[in-house]
Amino acid sequence: MNKHLVFEDLHEFWQYSFRESSAYNKESRIYANHWSGGLDWNESKRLALMGWQKGLVEIDKFQATVNDLITSKIVRHKPVYAVAGNYIDIGNYLSNNPECFITKEYDENNQKGKIITIVCSISFSAGISPEIIIQRGAMICSLIDAIEYAGYRAEVVCNEASSNSPWDRDGNNKEVGWFEIDVTIKKANQPLNRIELAFCLAHPAMLR
Repeated sequence: MNKHLVFEDLHEFWQYSFRESSAYNKESRIYANHWSGGLDWNESKRLALMGWQKGLVEIDKFQATVNDLITSKIVRHKPVYAVAGNYIDIGNYLSNNPECFITKEYDENNQKGKIITIVCSISFSAGISPEIIIQRGAMICSLIDAIEYAGYRAEVVCNEASSNSPWDRDGNNKEVGWFEIDVTIKKANQPLNRIELAFCLAHPAMLR
């Protein structure tokens, strides 16, 4: 059976996810395990609704570096010719042009308010440790935070895709046994909820 589900907001997704399962195998709802963050089903639901406060500690490990990176892409040094400045343009100097000096001005990329859509995959092999899942998610959360801080608006879509065939998990064959789900966890016009984002993108229990 092939299925692709699309949810326009988290509330809609939680309602669908928390309903009673009719699946034959309900292993993900039975007990806690290390790979899914050490939480059982009820603990996972509670954290999903409340947000992952402790996840902010992981995000903040990368925040300063990512903020600097994003800012450097938005604010640029613009060379300006003048009669005095930081250094000389030899060509202008030899041609007796009085504006032979070059000074630097900051040129801000004026695209504030522009919407950037980020689609984040949370499909992981069982061989990936929960620590790696958390670290990767925290880096993505810090990137989204930096984009919003720079004046852009971020739309964030969470994607999970899987196949019941180990040979088709690269997505090249979606004809048999393919399941995919897209959830808009933040719309462009919504304020950034960091603890909500932290659970969805960085906590392994989201995979339940």
